[in-house]
Amino acid sequence: MTLDVTQNITPDDLILDPCPYFWIKDALPWGVYEQLVAEYPEAHMMQDGKTHFQARRYRQHEFEPGTITPLWQDFVAYHTSREFKDRVLDLFAPAIERYYAGYHQSWRQAPVTARQDRPGVKHAGTIGMELQFVLNGQQETTVRTIHLDNARELFAGLLYMRKPGDSSTGGDIQVFRKIVDRPEFSGIREVCPDHVSAAGTVPYRANHMILFLNTQDTLHGVTPRIGANCMRRYINIDAHQSHKLFQL
Repeated sequence: MTLDVTQNITPDDLILDPCPYFWIKDALPWGVYEQLVAEYPEAHMMQDGKTHFQARRYRQHEFEPGTITPLWQDFVAYHTSREFKDRVLDLFAPAIERYYAGYHQSWRQAPVTARQDRPGVKHAGTIGMELQFVLNGQQETTVRTIHLDNARELFAGLLYMRKPGDSSTGGDIQVFRKIVDRPEFSGIREVCPDHVSAAGTVPYRANHMILFLNTQDTLHGVTPRIGANCMRRYINIDAHQSHKLFQL
């Protein structure tokens, strides 16, 4: 399927050190990607005109009729489907066996629901799928320090939708390795920077993507963006289930 962001990878591309993730280059055919970039709903998200903010999200349950184009509607429908959920689980099968032995088949058999419908609670035994359009402002600071995601998140992917003419540097996602046995956390699952070291970078480039399995080792953050003349744009795709996968 030409809209599938994982179409150009196989399980052999899985990176396991220091955490399980894929760096996907040229995720989509360029003609499809360029049309999606042209139809990104930035104008709708920027009606107030402010340019300095940490993150602005446009979630599925907020979509207004006519705002999302037919191509984007098809993109959203596929990447929140059971077919896509199962595809990602199969790609991460070796990592799931390492971190969550015995869960692969039960997660694969689970139907999907929308994340706001409280997967596994309101709809028992389901996995919640969500797609978000995300903008980051033009300030020259990191929009997210080194952290772990919500422990109920199963996997997540960020597809960069960098605008043509964006001359900034930075805004990359880095993954980190623990250098102490029990790193300290504070705030919103933020880790002490003295307890980790950088171990990999997925640069903020057009049509590149990071897709990761959420584990107690999946520490990541965003580098400061310098010289920003426009918004940092990406798509966030995630899957959530009912129980916490790990404890801090």
